[in-house]
Amino acid sequence: MSGLGDPVSGEFFFNRVKELDLLKRRLDAFTNEHQRRNIALIGLRKIGKSSLLDEFIKRNEKTENCFFVSVYLPESGGTDFIFKAMGRLIVGALIKKGESLPTVLTPVTTVPLFGKHYPKTAQVANEMLHRMNTNTPPSLEALLTFFDIFQGESELSLVLIFDEFQRICDYDFKTPIDTLREFMMRKNDIWFIVAGSSVGMLNRLVTSSTSPLFGHLEICPIKEFSFESSKEFIEKKLNPFIMSDTEIGFLFEITNGNPYYLDIITFRLKDISKEKNIQKISNEILTKALTVEMFSAGGAIYLFLSSLLETSFERGGFGSYVDILKAVAKGNARVSEIAKEAGLPLSSLPRYLKKLAELDIVGKRTNEKGKYTEYYFIDSIFELWLKEVYILREESLIPTLETKKKEFETHFKKIFSVYKTEVGKGNEARVRELFQLLDGTDKICGENIPKFDSVSNYSAESEEIDILAKKGTETWVAEVTDSNINIGDIKEFIKKINRMNLSDTNKIFIALSNIEQKTSNFCKTNKICLWNKNEVNRLMKKYGRKRILF
Repeated sequence: MSGLGDPVSGEFFFNRVKELDLLKRRLDAFTNEHQRRNIALIGLRKIGKSSLLDEFIKRNEKTENCFFVSVYLPESGGTDFIFKAMGRLIVGALIKKGESLPTVLTPVTTVPLFGKHYPKTAQVANEMLHRMNTNTPPSLEALLTFFDIFQGESELSLVLIFDEFQRICDYDFKTPIDTLREFMMRKNDIWFIVAGSSVGMLNRLVTSSTSPLFGHLEICPIKEFSFESSKEFIEKKLNPFIMSDTEIGFLFEITNGNPYYLDIITFRLKDISKEKNIQKISNEILTKALTVEMFSAGGAIYLFLSSLLETSFERGGFGSYVDILKAVAKGNARVSEIAKEAGLPLSSLPRYLKKLAELDIVGKRTNEKGKYTEYYFIDSIFELWLKEVYILREESLIPTLETKKKEFETHFKKIFSVYKTEVGKGNEARVRELFQLLDGTDKICGENIPKFDSVSNYSAESEEIDILAKKGTETWVAEVTDSNINIGDIKEFIKKINRMNLSDTNKIFIALSNIEQKTSNFCKTNKICLWNKNEVNRLMKKYGRKRILF
């Protein structure tokens, strides 16, 4: 059984159906049709890439004439990577041959046994070990030769999986990416799957037109769980305990569907519920669970985020990086705002922000008209932790830790109360409030949406329009529905506008449920802008509002 937050497979594995299906199709093409497409799995740290790879291997390791070698690239350097990669192949090959493994797994005990079956590969292994024993610099070419000789000698289709692949650039190899590219191009019987959590760096390695690997790897993004998947995950993990949709939605909002955080928090929720013998998880239990995991020094989330903060930056600039992150966490998004809040010269910000972006801690977005750039936290729990835990624990004048913890719990309850109040409003009212926030920089359905002078609902006789928005002499009317829509609903919308003498207006139909393609086509033909839930939620997030989930 895996530890809490560790990579999982088998009965504990959840979701990722599309990603597994893609990998399986590529594996079948590689083993059965001799068609190879190397793949790069790219996603944020703790998003579930390792779990996906473990599950993929578990489901397919018995594939005929196929052999998997999975290596997690260590931070310790190229020699350790080569040693680990060799060991993984040798031990895996011995297991596949049905050999009993020595009690102590070392080159001395395994290579001779391995040589009984693969003498040519064992010879290469011994040569590599000799280089390492004589402190000769590690050679990526030698490792790739080792893989190549084994593939030819075993006549197996070899699948090489390199996790945290971007670290290869930090090793003392000569031109590692060029070397790997040359090898990939020549060896059709070796399939590469690489993965990494340094999204910016890995993207540059595989998608930049200036990178040697450009065009040699198919990109498979690994994202957070959707709300539907998160809800299913939470309910499955909590069973037999239950949680209201409001609490589930709140948990999704603060974690953004990150499976690592969901795993940690649901474990603690269930544990507290067992201890208190309470079947329905309340706001009190949710607050307690988050206090244990986020605020307490021994909590898993606290340990992970504090370690991330402490190890990401050079000591000399640590304080400046933290000041910048605190400024962004407090809602300062533009460079001038960040510099003022952090107390740093404006000219120094680009260097710090570039580093934070490379570490995938902050992202940046440019508004629709390209007038300015805003910075934001990529990891919503990190943002919440920095604002509500780090600042309180490290900088607050409150004298005792116990009092600080109570302050955190009190503040957190207020955060949940605000969330509950917002989502408790009807979706029609929430979308109307969104219209009031639009700042004139958004483009939807190819049209610029202005900053409105007024936004309200509108009724005339027995008819009612959900949203009537005005800008000068121009008018926009919008209808909001939670139901599945069809062409008949759009026709009725048009008739109602005509009956209310609002035909000379900009028309928007906001459908928060399913939309048929023919309905979408009908809207285009009749010049009606059709918004779906994703488009609404993108704007909700931009303007600091909670997403519509139900």
